[in-house]
Amino acid sequence: MSDNAFDVAVIGTGLSGSLLAIQLLRQLPAGCSVALVGKAGETGAGLAYGTRDRVHLLNVRAARMSLDPDDEGDFVAWLAARHPELEAAAGMKETYAPRAIYGDYVRERLAGAMREAGGRIHTSLFTSEVMGMERDGEEYVLELATGDAIRARHVGLCLGNPPGRLPLPGDSVDAAARPRIVDDPWHDRRMAQIAPEARILFVGTGLTMVDQVMSRRIAGRRGAMIAISRHGLLPATHGEVSSPPAAWQPPANNGRLGVLFHAVVAAARAAEKAGGDWRSVIDALRPLTQRLWQRLTPASRRRFLRHGEAWWSVHRHRMAPAIGARIAAFRADRELEVLAGRIIRIEGLGRGLAVVIRRRGCPEAETVHVDWVVNCTGPGRLSRSGSALVADLVAGGLARGDSLGLGLDVSRDGELVGRGRRVTPNAYAIGAAGRARFLEITAAREIRGQAAALARRIAAARRAELFPRGSARRAVAEWQDHAG
Repeated sequence: MSDNAFDVAVIGTGLSGSLLAIQLLRQLPAGCSVALVGKAGETGAGLAYGTRDRVHLLNVRAARMSLDPDDEGDFVAWLAARHPELEAAAGMKETYAPRAIYGDYVRERLAGAMREAGGRIHTSLFTSEVMGMERDGEEYVLELATGDAIRARHVGLCLGNPPGRLPLPGDSVDAAARPRIVDDPWHDRRMAQIAPEARILFVGTGLTMVDQVMSRRIAGRRGAMIAISRHGLLPATHGEVSSPPAAWQPPANNGRLGVLFHAVVAAARAAEKAGGDWRSVIDALRPLTQRLWQRLTPASRRRFLRHGEAWWSVHRHRMAPAIGARIAAFRADRELEVLAGRIIRIEGLGRGLAVVIRRRGCPEAETVHVDWVVNCTGPGRLSRSGSALVADLVAGGLARGDSLGLGLDVSRDGELVGRGRRVTPNAYAIGAAGRARFLEITAAREIRGQAAALARRIAAARRAELFPRGSARRAVAEWQDHAG
């Protein structure tokens, strides 16, 4: 192969890209090559783990955050060796580590996989954004923002979660208000410049809002804070001590959302009545969620996204106990007010904003005066991200948006589905891009399983291409892979 030609190209080097790369480096036959293409500073981090604020904690215990599906204790062991001071009273397995530290763990494991692959697998890292991709025979040509191009036989799109957008039509936001609206709190430098006494309205009441509130309070900024969302729901809090998933199975719902919803609620209430924990029922659903989602009718899926997702999300994606306690204290002290309702209009008032809102269940609108509005609606939809690569893939017929408007249409194996419902061979979407197919595919535990399965598929394909069936070279290669 030429210097710019690879067996596999991994587009995106955040969590999903790093997980796929680690598995490829372990599973590809000797002599293969991998290109990792990602933006500067993205490696091992992405949107979730790019923060350097130590107050932003994982919302899952360390015991469930291993990158290695074959070694559930890997992250716990790494934490014990690198950060013994983080051990919780109940042990390191119960620790909720800072997300910045988890990003360090991902980067270290990726670097270790690259070292272990040594001369067996050639790996190149390209610091750039991929602007376009087209098929040329049996290969794909990737156009980089740097002006370079690379070729690959297999491509993994690991695009991660795009930032969300403020859920307001453009004509409801006064032009004079725009300078005081932060669309992306993770990357907008103005967040650090907001005055300590400023009054802020957060749009969204999920984990993104929680992170921003914690950052301001830990930094000593005491300005009043308001958070608003349609339902005004805050994420639930994990129990102080983990409990095993309930021994519970969902009913045969024949694709009906209502049957499944009522069964989950009944099981959670029964668990509480018996002295147990409703969380154990939600956790029992985790390994079943993808299968249950795929059983639902298209109408039920759309209904869930309109009416049920907010309720599922706050119970499924919970806060660490320490964070939950702090947020509860902020609310009790009236430092944080949480509202259920919607924004009707935002008007600029010189050095402040007038935000017209309507509370849920109230016919009358009211005006809230704040200094800043910060979008905390959480991860956005890939279809609205403005990604040049996604636009190019769709325009070229290699991909298409899914029927729910969440991301890209993919096959059961994760291959892109393009124009005319044709599968785009050897081009895969990993993680959030496939939400419409899998729903639960954005957490480390789900992504690591998807990455391992895809790496096996690609490795088997490359082995078959390099060593035709029946050849002595293929037999030796298969024996070597099995042996080590």
